[in-house]
Amino acid sequence: MDEYLIAQFLREQGLKDPKLKAQLIRKVTKYPDIKEKFLAWMESRAFDDTLKIEEWTASDIHKLAPFLTGIGVYNFLVDLRDNPDDARKCITDGFPVM
Repeated sequence: MDEYLIAQFLREQGLKDPKLKAQLIRKVTKYPDIKEKFLAWMESRAFDDTLKIEEWTASDIHKLAPFLTGIGVYNFLVDLRDNPDDARKCITDGFPVM
């Protein structure tokens, strides 16, 4: 059910590519705590700072990279958990666009 709600959200955001949609959903639902905070963000559009990965919260990431959408912020928290060194480098480098 949660995956369906996220898919609906992505569709409303204009994302049409089914492979990209599936990839984003798979990533943001990988960890129950991150998934829960993203679902709460979808409802309120407010970042919940009770979850900290490494030293950063969702609000911290959004302040550093305001161009990231909500799903981008929470997927970056997944990156911080999975690949902390690479994610920290991305933050240090100012979130370079590739």
